[in-house]
Amino acid sequence: MTTLAAKRPITALAMGAIAIVFGVATIVSGGRALFGDEAERQAVGNAVGFVLWFNFAAGFAYVAAGGALRSEEHTSELQSRLHL
Repeated sequence: MTTLAAKRPITALAMGAIAIVFGVATIVSGGRALFGDEAERQAVGNAVGFVLWFNFAAGFAYVAAGGALRSEEHTSELQSRLHL
């Protein structure tokens, strides 16, 4: 049985980990700005609601992309099935 490191380049593993960390940070900060208490919402300042929601949703996409980069599965096959 081959290991994950043998199948994926180290750069893909590193970029996947960075994307996951960035995605989690985006979800946490966006969630606090959208769903936090009054003090947390005031700390955000005068932000555009659409931008907050878009960034919050994009955090989940970052986590999914990071997981795909770290996955043993062939993401190109998945992308072709999803027509991306």
